[in-house]
Amino acid sequence: MSPLEQSITGMVTQDALAAGYTIGVWDGEDTQYRGIDPAEIMLATAVTDETIYYFYEAGSKRPFGYVLFIHGNEEDVISNCSTDPRVGAILERAMNYVQS
Repeated sequence: MSPLEQSITGMVTQDALAAGYTIGVWDGEDTQYRGIDPAEIMLATAVTDETIYYFYEAGSKRPFGYVLFIHGNEEDVISNCSTDPRVGAILERAMNYVQS
C-alpha cells in the first residue's frame, strides 16, 4: 500500500473510531480483524488487492455501512461505499483530502 493510500485509509480508520464505531476488515475472503485497535486495523488492510471496512455501532453484530478500497488506485483507493449518512461523515475528511 502506497503512502497516499495509507493516509487515506488511516483517515477513514481514525474518523470511524473517533465516532465510536467498530471496524470489521474483510479481505475478499475472510474477516481479518474486527475491533477498535487502529494498528490491528491497518495491519489487516491491503492484505489483498481490495479491502472492505464494515462499520458497526458499539455492541452491534450487524454493520450499518461499508467502504470498499481497491489498492493500487492511489487517490481513487475509495472505490465504493454505502449511502448511510454515518458513512458519509466517516469519509468526509478523506474525500476532502483527495480533492484538495
